[in-house]
Amino acid sequence: MLAPRCLVLAELNRRRTGVSDTTPRLVTAAAALRGPSVDVLLLGAPGDSDALDAAARDAAALRDVTAVAVAAHPALAGRSPEAAAALLRVLLRRAEPKYTHLLAAAPATGVRAALPRVAGRLGVGCFSGVSAFAGPDTASRHLFSGSVVATARSLDPLLVANVKTVAFDSAPRSRSGPSAPVSRVGAEALEMLARELVDEGLPGGQPPRVVVDAPGGADAATGRQRPELASAEVVVSGGRGLKTADRFHAAERLADALGAAVGASRGAVDLGIATPDMQVGQTGVTVAPRLYFALGISGAAQHVAGMCDSGAIIAINTDARAPIYDVADYGLVSDAGAAAAELADALGAGSGPSQVKSAK
Repeated sequence: MLAPRCLVLAELNRRRTGVSDTTPRLVTAAAALRGPSVDVLLLGAPGDSDALDAAARDAAALRDVTAVAVAAHPALAGRSPEAAAALLRVLLRRAEPKYTHLLAAAPATGVRAALPRVAGRLGVGCFSGVSAFAGPDTASRHLFSGSVVATARSLDPLLVANVKTVAFDSAPRSRSGPSAPVSRVGAEALEMLARELVDEGLPGGQPPRVVVDAPGGADAATGRQRPELASAEVVVSGGRGLKTADRFHAAERLADALGAAVGASRGAVDLGIATPDMQVGQTGVTVAPRLYFALGISGAAQHVAGMCDSGAIIAINTDARAPIYDVADYGLVSDAGAAAAELADALGAGSGPSQVKSAK
């Protein structure tokens, strides 16, 4: 493999004032390959100009970033993985010297799903959930709830990987020299993108679909922005034990009082009181916050696999024998919904009922 040259697919944060929390961690992962360049790519619509410019300045200030490129095209308006994949193929073909690595955050949802599409069209492999690089052509990931580490070597000229960003520290926003240069993807490349979309039967001037699973989240009633789940410092997760949407809202109020992200167990998602993008676990989002609240969560192995690296775990459950207490640092045997509401009130949370009835 040639000397590593990495292209990192970055994303905007929910406030549209900079890059998402996963981007500095991706830069750290790319820098670990010890190549001569780590380039960052930002995608958006022409109307996103101000947000893209702010994110580009933010990315350019990250240590180890060598260049930032911004692509604005109508087809990129909806975080479409199809359009993003088409543009990435164009840029990879045109790059000199050639890129050896293409990285984005895991899981491969939303615009991040462009990477498997790129790999498939180029006939190369795609690594998922990468937690470490043992060399420029070797990547590792955890399997079976973290009990096994699988290491694989790529023989392809391009290594494509969705990276488990919580496994890497954030690159600092400090540089010994000037910020990295920022450029716009040129008209010729954008024209090639339009042709790619037409060849695939996708509209060249409009996004083929709208993807709404952007990082982070917001309270529908208050509009309050929450941190991105995958990289939040504090996470409040609710489980099946909360039983109703009103009681899950108590967990959301507690999260807002703490400035935390909101997660959920698979049981809560199956019950319909939480959305799939909130799911923490082996088949959902992996988190490693400094503080994790498990409210009404029994502690199934697949859930624990996604949050066991948390700094401190607080569990609240009516079942004193729930497996979650085996990994918790602090435990309270109590009604989780009522406890969450009481904590939120004590912390001065805003909207929502001040009392939550017990589910018993």
